[in-house]
Amino acid sequence: MRIYVPAGDIAEHVTVRLSEQKAHHLITVMRARKGDGLTVFDGMGTAYEAVVSEISKNRVLLDITREIPSDTELLTHIVLCAAILKGEKMDLVVQKATELGVMEIQPLVSERTIVKETRRLDRWRAIAEESCEQCGRTILPHIREPKTFKEFFTLQPQLSGFVFWEDGGLPLAEAHRMLIGKRNALPGSHPWHVVIGPEGGMTAEEVQLANSKGLVAATLGRRILRAETAAIVALGLVCFLTEK
Repeated sequence: MRIYVPAGDIAEHVTVRLSEQKAHHLITVMRARKGDGLTVFDGMGTAYEAVVSEISKNRVLLDITREIPSDTELLTHIVLCAAILKGEKMDLVVQKATELGVMEIQPLVSERTIVKETRRLDRWRAIAEESCEQCGRTILPHIREPKTFKEFFTLQPQLSGFVFWEDGGLPLAEAHRMLIGKRNALPGSHPWHVVIGPEGGMTAEEVQLANSKGLVAATLGRRILRAETAAIVALGLVCFLTEK
């Protein structure tokens, strides 16, 4: 069993009391019992071995026994900039992006985005937390407040990464080679940005704006993928290319 406990609740405490929501989940869903061992992670990269020391209705205490090594995070910092999709489609993108190891998710409202505003930010953060528990990560991805496409890119300095566009762009391997040359010319270490449009795709002006900030337009092949499929495939390929 794995469970997320905020770093502030663990620091300098040998015994940790879970929130009522976490305690309820541990008791009713995970069927935990006193004496059970589990792994606790703090969302910032550290995992601990723990034992259930007390359990009752909506009350669970954990004894932290030791810090344990973890090697489940990507070597590269990947930021997914994804246009907000309708309903459960965006939930799926957040879930799979977390499993694939992204460090940040920036929801975007583009010109062709159907969903222009959302109240699902807390839900997306809960999905990311559950995904971390499931896949073995120790760092929670930071899911940022939504921004318009223009607002986000206008405020950015030079970036490094890909903007995936169904209406054009280089084959991914070629775009990656070009980007490596650009990254070598940039000072310091830069995250990899992966930009995915909405159901209706991005406009040429939006792609041009992303290009002006250093992103390389790339294609995912000859077929037009659904937006949620494109996000998952693109992230998987970028993870493969950047982790070699």
